[in-house]
Amino acid sequence: METKNTVLYSAFGARGDGAADDFDAIIAAHAYANEHDLPVKADEGAVYYIGAAPKSAVIGTDTDWTGAKFIIDDRDINYNGHPAQHSALFLIPATLERFPLEVKSLARGASHLGVAPGERVLVYIEDAHNRHFIRYGANANAGAAQQEMLLVDADGNIDPTTPPAWEYRDVTNCYAIPTSEKPITVQGGAFHTLANEINCDRYLSTDRNIRISRSNVTVKNVVHTLEQVQPYRSAYGGFFCVDFCDNVLIKDCGIQCHKDMYFAGPQGQKVLIGSYELLGSHNTNVTYEGVMQNNLFDENGKVISSGLMGTNYCRNISMIDCVVARFDAHCQVHNLTVRGCTMERINLIGFGTALVEDTTIHDHFIFNLRSDYGSMFGGDVILRRVKMVRENTPRLSVFQGAWVNHNFGYPLLQPRSVIIDDIQIPEGAKLGMYTANYANYEDVTKPVLKDGTVNNNVVTVSEHVRVVSNPAGTEFCEVGGGIPFPAIEGID
Repeated sequence: METKNTVLYSAFGARGDGAADDFDAIIAAHAYANEHDLPVKADEGAVYYIGAAPKSAVIGTDTDWTGAKFIIDDRDINYNGHPAQHSALFLIPATLERFPLEVKSLARGASHLGVAPGERVLVYIEDAHNRHFIRYGANANAGAAQQEMLLVDADGNIDPTTPPAWEYRDVTNCYAIPTSEKPITVQGGAFHTLANEINCDRYLSTDRNIRISRSNVTVKNVVHTLEQVQPYRSAYGGFFCVDFCDNVLIKDCGIQCHKDMYFAGPQGQKVLIGSYELLGSHNTNVTYEGVMQNNLFDENGKVISSGLMGTNYCRNISMIDCVVARFDAHCQVHNLTVRGCTMERINLIGFGTALVEDTTIHDHFIFNLRSDYGSMFGGDVILRRVKMVRENTPRLSVFQGAWVNHNFGYPLLQPRSVIIDDIQIPEGAKLGMYTANYANYEDVTKPVLKDGTVNNNVVTVSEHVRVVSNPAGTEFCEVGGGIPFPAIEGID
């Protein structure tokens, strides 16, 4: 069963010839290793074939796939509801039990939960009476219950990096997830997916991935590629998927942007089916370091930005020394650090501090304040040593966004402050705060618009924009036009 206290897949019958389905042997090897608290190692030079069956291998110990390849054949997943459609390949689950917490209410920005959980925990809190992130546009939806994740110590003190962003007058669900999991590392291996063949008439997802739901996990030196045989497929829900946990590192991994897929909406409009390589949901302190997109540019030198990343209800996310098309927040990121990266842009919605430094941006704006979620960021933006390289674009901007009279479940918060410390743009261009096409509605800060209609998306304007250093001599545009925005301080 094992060699020198290391469990090998071949010991459980895996052939590793790229033809025979080895998944049952892989599953059995991990089950044995978990039971006996032993590490797992792939056989050097093996090619493991994994067919489309509704099974998952559960990883509970250190695992080393170095020197091995995996073929993930999803081609038999060719209709919605296929048994394997939502079967993760490898699960890294929590081993510590969740438990309920008796929290009846919680103030926005509170420093104490009101109860002492007795150990350091990640807390899920929800008020189902309020709905947020009521999406607008082609992928419109009814939103979700007000919710977020908090880090709380044994005495009930809320970590200052995860304060409640919302007011909870009536908590309808609250539970704790212990974070003191034993650290494990999963490393190495090259994974190649033969894509599913579901021909979508609506948004559908296929989840065949590495799913991490355990705190204190490192995944490193894993490479994933995807091959699409048919001209269609359903979305993929993140090959590296991190949810409901704390302290996860995805390091030196390779990913591949997926081809855009669309289906026809009810009015015949094209509706994007977003696929993801990186997916995060309800987590804290997740770092992506040295993650490389192997198809960043197309043959014309344009960034390939489809199908890459999505996050929901995440706190303290960092992207360090990555080369990827974008970071993409959907339902709320709270505190984002982007350092030493190359990317097209940052799709942003949420709270806290968005820090971007020593980073190169390829788009004509740095942040896309997503209009489908109300172009809302209730926090501070700091830019340090940022370089924008989009040529032949006379007017660049820090933000792109849009206002629409839609009820998103919250008001439109502009960034509270914007601090610019050394930003460089192509010669001959100018830099503004917002893209020129950002709609100009002078009455959007008021509850009733000039035509008498109720304003469902009241704007709270920024407090200040300040340029603290400008060694590159970047020329800034006048602020005029667009959503109300304060004058830029620090410009002669």
